[in-house]
Amino acid sequence: SSTVSLTIVVSNLAPSGLNYSNNPLVVTSGTKISDMLPTFTGGIATSYSIDPALPEGLSIDPSTGIVSGIPTDIAASTNYTITATNSTGSTTKIVNITINESAPKNLRYTTTTLLGNSGSPVTNMLPASSGGKITTYTISPALPAGIILNTVTGEIAGTPTALSPLTNYIVTGSNSVGSTTATLSLKVSSD
Repeated sequence: SSTVSLTIVVSNLAPSGLNYSNNPLVVTSGTKISDMLPTFTGGIATSYSIDPALPEGLSIDPSTGIVSGIPTDIAASTNYTITATNSTGSTTKIVNITINESAPKNLRYTTTTLLGNSGSPVTNMLPASSGGKITTYTISPALPAGIILNTVTGEIAGTPTALSPLTNYIVTGSNSVGSTTATLSLKVSSD
């Protein structure tokens, strides 16, 4: 009888052929992205890194390589190099991510009715909104004399100099991709 000796050599392979789903990724700020999932051939990657850093709100899981999150700002089309590594070596993949501006929404003010007296400063009305950042504010019809809309911040303030009956005003907050409105009521009485 003869004896056969068999030696099995297991070699740890470096990861190779890294690829990502949803690449390139184009998304709107404030919207959850469809996760970018890695696939590769060769050895199993045990860690992942990315360069440069992802836009605010997005992250890469250092152990799974999954890119996920909700971007909070806009970002021009940018290439990111993802590196998948194990003890034997590494492989890289370039992914491209673009984050576009979203339209503003849900414009509202700290108060919706302003009752002021002619010659007395009014309480400032401050706006809030969600979605994309508002870059310009407009109002219709024109505010009573002495009350001013700041077209950059949306704040309404001032000292009325003329009487005005209770009137509805529509404030529109806009950016490059859309707009949102809020309705306010203002009245200026005599002392």
